[in-house]
Amino acid sequence: MSYEIIYAKQFIKVGQDLFVPLIMTGSNNCYERSYNNRYKRDRSWHLDKFFTNSMLTTQTQLSEGIDKFRETLMERDNDREKDNQYSDDRFGYFTSMTMKGLGHCSALTFNRFKSFYMNGCKYALTVEQLTEHGVDVSVETGYIWYKDKEELEKKGYKFLPTEFVKTTDEFFTSYSKFKKHYEEQNKKFKKEIHFTINLSDCNENTPGNLRKEIFGINKKKNREKKSVEVDSYYTIKAPNGRYFLRKTKYGYRYVYHPYFKFINYVDADRKLKSIRYNEGYEVEWVAEKTTIYV
Repeated sequence: MSYEIIYAKQFIKVGQDLFVPLIMTGSNNCYERSYNNRYKRDRSWHLDKFFTNSMLTTQTQLSEGIDKFRETLMERDNDREKDNQYSDDRFGYFTSMTMKGLGHCSALTFNRFKSFYMNGCKYALTVEQLTEHGVDVSVETGYIWYKDKEELEKKGYKFLPTEFVKTTDEFFTSYSKFKKHYEEQNKKFKKEIHFTINLSDCNENTPGNLRKEIFGINKKKNREKKSVEVDSYYTIKAPNGRYFLRKTKYGYRYVYHPYFKFINYVDADRKLKSIRYNEGYEVEWVAEKTTIYV
């Protein structure tokens, strides 16, 4: 069974309540070869006009469009068996969609799906912000098979080259230019060639990293530590005579000087008990002046 996987979103804010909804998706059974000669599922950015039939949308229009889509799913399933009726909890199953990290389609709920788009509006970035962080925004001709393009060009159809924009003003200038041009060309040649908006140098992890940096999403606040001067401290000593450093996937690592330093015995003993295989380990008192950060 073929289904669509949603990998990421990056809406562009071009007005007070006006957005360009861009999402990264790909089919589960389409693969591409990566730079290290491995195969991974194909994925790409595209302009999502499904719910509003427009390149530019407000959050209200997008919300209403998603709700209307849900209603069509419920109406479509009137003829289904009673034990297989539409359910918001199995939204992905009835739409053949899932999201990265969820696994099977049935794990995608309607609330999660709608929140994905609403958060896209909430954390949308301007063209200037994207440009500042190394993401190129472009206005370009939509996909057309090269042979069809050659045939149209022979007949006189003119295609516009891709334009990269760095500001919101530049975006609207290019947007208006492409819209007017293709409306005229399509009317003249009776074709349906579209233009689109795209992102370059933006992989599936980039939007999340930008949200963390700009909005502080899921960013842990580092607790401020204060330094304390002590004449002695407690540490963890291993059976081999060295001092415990950390646990790795290859085993425990040690150093020749105390790494963990505790002011009181209780904290040191708690750390000792947290070591899974601690037979022969002990808390050692060290009479030495040092600085401890607590």
